[in-house]
Amino acid sequence: MRPAALLLFIPALVSPLQGAKWPPIPKEVWAMSGDPALVAKGAVILERKLDFQPDWFEQTLRVRILGQAGLAAAELTDLPATLVSLEGQVTFPDGRVVPIGRREDFLPCKAVSPDDGTTVDTGLVPPGLTGDCVVELRWRELTEVGAAVFRRMPTVGKGHLPERFGAFKYWTLGSPFPTKVTVVQRAKEMYWPLIFSATAGFDVVEGSTSMGTTYTIREIPGHPRAPFSNELIRPVPKVVVFKPIASVGNLLTKAPAMDYWQKVVEFFYKDWYTKFVAKGEAYRTFSEALRKDLTGGPREKARTIAERLARKTVNIDQLMFGEKPDPLARWAVDEGAVKEGSAHFMESGSTFNVSSGNGIVGASGWTDARAYNVDVAKVSSLNYMARSGFVDNKGAARLLFNLLADEGIPAKIGLVSDRRLWMVNPEVRTPFQFTHNLLGVDEPGQPTLWFDPANRLLPIGQMPIEYQSTKAVTIDTATWKAGVQDIRIEPATGNTRIFTFEVDASSGQGKASLVANFLGAPALAARSVLGTRAPADREAWFREKLGKGGFTATKVEVANAADPAQPLGLVASGTLALAPGATLKINPFPGMDAPLYLPQAMPAERMEPILLPWLGVQEATSTVKVPKGYVLAKPVNSTRSTQWGTVILDVRQDPGTGDLNARMKVSTLAVYNHAITYQTLKDYLNLVKLAVAPEVTLEKAP
Repeated sequence: MRPAALLLFIPALVSPLQGAKWPPIPKEVWAMSGDPALVAKGAVILERKLDFQPDWFEQTLRVRILGQAGLAAAELTDLPATLVSLEGQVTFPDGRVVPIGRREDFLPCKAVSPDDGTTVDTGLVPPGLTGDCVVELRWRELTEVGAAVFRRMPTVGKGHLPERFGAFKYWTLGSPFPTKVTVVQRAKEMYWPLIFSATAGFDVVEGSTSMGTTYTIREIPGHPRAPFSNELIRPVPKVVVFKPIASVGNLLTKAPAMDYWQKVVEFFYKDWYTKFVAKGEAYRTFSEALRKDLTGGPREKARTIAERLARKTVNIDQLMFGEKPDPLARWAVDEGAVKEGSAHFMESGSTFNVSSGNGIVGASGWTDARAYNVDVAKVSSLNYMARSGFVDNKGAARLLFNLLADEGIPAKIGLVSDRRLWMVNPEVRTPFQFTHNLLGVDEPGQPTLWFDPANRLLPIGQMPIEYQSTKAVTIDTATWKAGVQDIRIEPATGNTRIFTFEVDASSGQGKASLVANFLGAPALAARSVLGTRAPADREAWFREKLGKGGFTATKVEVANAADPAQPLGLVASGTLALAPGATLKINPFPGMDAPLYLPQAMPAERMEPILLPWLGVQEATSTVKVPKGYVLAKPVNSTRSTQWGTVILDVRQDPGTGDLNARMKVSTLAVYNHAITYQTLKDYLNLVKLAVAPEVTLEKAP
């Protein structure tokens, strides 16, 4: 229990900070408005501070706004409703001050996302901002320990971060605007590891105050948001905080990283996949059936087992439209081991729990299962899953792992993280950084064949794009040795969209039909939206997309919306708006969208690396029946390449029939490069835009 004095201190934390004073704003801060270079940037972050104390976490932000473009510098994307204190003010050059003391004082704001062009909620903004002011904010929230102390509850096992952060959290210390000073302060009693990454080119100056150790970084350049960005590869410092695991705590710093991962494998993952599972007669019968009449090598056998398993089970963590499992299925999958009578069960909050769908459960912490008997560990009932056909994310992975083991195929376990959330770094010694577990099968002379048993919409053997071009901590379960492996990028030929159009403009009124097939990442992206929708809603979704490209669809059919074993199919027919006259302009590919997001405008300059979503190929052919007397003004035969890919567009008129024959092909052959290649990216996107929706001009023959 904590000292009584601390219990008396905590109530002060849950009240607004009364009478808090901000230091006077120096003259040089107001003088920034006379610096054209700073004004062009819109704002300057004067100070940012992260203060990690055992009982509370506090953030400070001071911003000099120098123009309307800089208002976004004061937006707060992380202002929880659970704050225990908030203070702030907006100060103007004439001395006026607008105080801020409540979260309700802030205003919601929206912006166009640079990722896909949609309008999104970007956070909260202080009231009364202008293009010439200073914003000062400080807000505090309780950590798990602090919340427990305030409620007079035990603090054992409680975390040193607010509960909403779980057991792993990182902060990017940069901003779209230049930052003068960033300070990270850590109390001596804050026992969770705190490490810095991506500090190359920056000095991290260590100091101390009465509240703990400080780390100061000065002059962090601004990195304005741009399309095809990823915060994790932005070349600015980051700070990572995570919950330590007591049983391997001695390996956090001094031992080689692989020694740490080897102990994690031995202490946790090995038993998780092999010992903490319950098998019975139903499972043995199920295993024999799924492994019957297998042929080929390990990769082919593993693929067949995975395909059969996918057909025999329903993942209740990813239900499709019309699927309604028994209401007790969730309880049965989670607690099936108890039902089978094979082991005792302990709540996941007090035991080690690996999740193959949502990373490692971290909010409620780990307990070293080796400190207890195996009986107290949560056991997954493979027997119940085999008998009922219901699995969850965790169960699907362990079920496939054991089926492969029954066939003598030792699966490789890949501990990965969604690159939009975090990129695995083996030097960051915590399994809480992982968001997912994959299974892989190796065969001499072949790349690893990876499986994601938890994702029902993913074709067997396809690597999800969110893990491609990242690292994985791997476990060779033939020897239970830890390793590190780069997850390769899937080839472009595995991610395709193929369109075939027929356009009839012969009567002066446009009619069109199309047949399309999607494979790989484009199919998965569409299925993630369509899988849970009713057939009519699937058709409406495609109808809306076609309409944005000028194709008014009167009939839409969608095939295999929830069956990844087949291509995602689309058949549509409808009308086009035409305006025949001395000339007639026609898009031979009506309604077809681009394989990449095409921003309406691109920033003039870029400072951060470029990361496209995937390699891929989009092809389209079209036959256009033209009105009598019209001829193609100018044939098109273009093949253009940049370091990002190749774009082909060919449009010509058949001299015999008068029909137009059009063909386009966009091959995206690179996904990553440095900001220095920005102009070539803009060139590539312009080529894609012209090829996807070409404006073909027909002229009346004299």
